[in-house]
Amino acid sequence: MIYTETQSEASEIAESALKELEVEGVAPNPQNYIIWFEYLTGRNSALVHYIDKAREKKLKLTAERHNEIYAKFFSNGQDGSMPEGWSEKIEAAASQIVQALDAAGVGTEKYGAALTAITGNLNSVESESEIAALVSNILSEANTITANSVSSASDRRITYGNK
Repeated sequence: MIYTETQSEASEIAESALKELEVEGVAPNPQNYIIWFEYLTGRNSALVHYIDKAREKKLKLTAERHNEIYAKFFSNGQDGSMPEGWSEKIEAAASQIVQALDAAGVGTEKYGAALTAITGNLNSVESESEIAALVSNILSEANTITANSVSSASDRRITYGNK
């Protein structure tokens, strides 16, 4: 996972995460800490929704409940299913690729459509192997784009050089 917060932003989030752990009365270990760091950044909307609902219901987020939250949102299930919220992260990454293509103006219609098709079934992805296949397809499209972009740039240099 890539974190883009500055040192001061990350420090502020870290302090808030530790306060949340103290309020809940659970150990400030890495497993519990990541729950609150992710919650406070809002990166995983499914996690935010889950914790907000628990708080609305006045449920105590005990050590046992933290273990359940970690299993649900941060580790693969026993059946190989992916943690909740991962499909939206992949969809966001694909969206960023499409935006970069638009900015570059490199065959965006064709590749944008390909990426849209690839990410269209994200909600049905249930296992690590399906996620891996999806990411592989995205990378394959990106490699094709890069190869075509380099080829087009080379063609332009040859054309301009001969004039």
